[in-house]
Amino acid sequence: MQALILAAGKGTRFSDEKSKVLHEVNGISLVKHVINLVDSVGIQKKVVVIGHQGEAVQKHLQDSPNILFAWQHEQKGTGHAVMMAETFLSFDQDVLILYGDVPALKEETIRKLLNEHQTSKNQVTILSANLDNPKWYGRIVREDGEIVAIREMRDASDEELKIKEVNSGIYVVNGEFLLNALSKITSNNQQGEYYLTDIVEIACIEGKRVGSHTIDHGDEIKGVNSMEELIEIRILVEKQNI
Repeated sequence: MQALILAAGKGTRFSDEKSKVLHEVNGISLVKHVINLVDSVGIQKKVVVIGHQGEAVQKHLQDSPNILFAWQHEQKGTGHAVMMAETFLSFDQDVLILYGDVPALKEETIRKLLNEHQTSKNQVTILSANLDNPKWYGRIVREDGEIVAIREMRDASDEELKIKEVNSGIYVVNGEFLLNALSKITSNNQQGEYYLTDIVEIACIEGKRVGSHTIDHGDEIKGVNSMEELIEIRILVEKQNI
């Protein structure tokens, strides 16, 4: 098992030029929270995709062991970010993919996600959450209980927007399948970006097994894109630690 941490984004609603993953919660940077989480579940090899203020992120993590850095110089979507890390990944192993700005994510949740992936022999296992107000999250589309797609909010139909189960953006993926699927992702969508979520539809078309571990609230999967959200996540993490 290896971890791929996506940490290239700026956070467009932050007023400063600092990489959003370097903002701190409880005195620890967002990205260090995620690194510590990955270490806690026993994953040694970590690939961090950097972009905005990448040198600063690299310097910040220079004392953390077993980290490789991949550059995403242009922001062309999550699928594109993973493509930029291709040469650093071992495709004979599973890959845990997660964002560098989710400090509330719990070790127990990741362990359950990894266990679901391994025991169910999935090619893709998604961490999903049931939310009363799904807002901008991608929706988990199911047919007869089986996951068939993840639909980004901007591309979703009116019916799909009613779905309460959402994608966290956190996955475990079979390495060999991931390499194959990356070559089939296109930018044919509203944003003109390469969505990593497309690997789910590719898996279904190819008859591969897709599963999920679902949590009943969205607190753990909250990312940080503004100072307001950073303040919210600081309060949330403090409550978790009480």
